[in-house]
Amino acid sequence: MKKTTNRRPSGAVKFYLACGLIFVGVVLLFSAFWVPPLGIIHESILVAFGEILTFSGALIGIDYTYRYKLLQLRSGLREMVRDEIVRETGEEDKEV
Repeated sequence: MKKTTNRRPSGAVKFYLACGLIFVGVVLLFSAFWVPPLGIIHESILVAFGEILTFSGALIGIDYTYRYKLLQLRSGLREMVRDEIVRETGEEDKEV
């Protein structure tokens, strides 16, 4: 029986990958200034840069958005359970 492992990249790996992609996009834009016609950035370069930024933003944004929502959900559930226990037992939590 094979044991499967969940190999999802960590948040730091995604962040560094997104930063690297943004750097590649900026290099792509600036390199377009030195390729004929000089001083003009072709629209295909702008489209490629936009796609790189969109993908980088998705890597960063989606991960952090859902991590934040999960933390909110957990804290809300803990509060609901604590309130239900207090209601059932009729005792307030004693602070330590």
